[in-house]
Amino acid sequence: MTEWDGTLPTLLAGIVPSADDWDQITGLLHAVSDARGSYTPSWHGSTSDPSLGNGTRTGWSLRARALGIADIGITFGSTTTVGSGTYTFGLPAGWSLANSGAVIGLAYMRDDSVPTHSLGAVASSGTGAVLIRLHGADLAAHNAPFTWATSDSIRLLVIAELTP
Repeated sequence: MTEWDGTLPTLLAGIVPSADDWDQITGLLHAVSDARGSYTPSWHGSTSDPSLGNGTRTGWSLRARALGIADIGITFGSTTTVGSGTYTFGLPAGWSLANSGAVIGLAYMRDDSVPTHSLGAVASSGTGAVLIRLHGADLAAHNAPFTWATSDSIRLLVIAELTP
């Protein structure tokens, strides 16, 4: 990789940021590049909790001031039990949502045997967790959007407004 050797005004098309602007930009870049860490998201059913068994659960998150980004993944194994009710997924420890509507994101669910894909929107459950909804209805549950089986998966990308 070669280094850029132009002048600052050339890089920014004639706009010269102040020292404070650069501090904020570099702070954000460091937060994005340095602060990504893994976490184990919780996974619950509204009636009874699923059990991961030999499935896999992954997560990573990063925080840049009042912005949080998290990635949550669940892959069902042969001994995973689905629990019952609507699924919720826990956010990283230390995240405090700025308000109950401060979460957006996308959810991808895959039925590996067909394969069939379902997309949904991520919304706050109001309890520091997120759920998957589509057109105002809960979308991911023990029996929805399809019957869960070995190698099926759920993946969420969550963007949250956090209290500073």
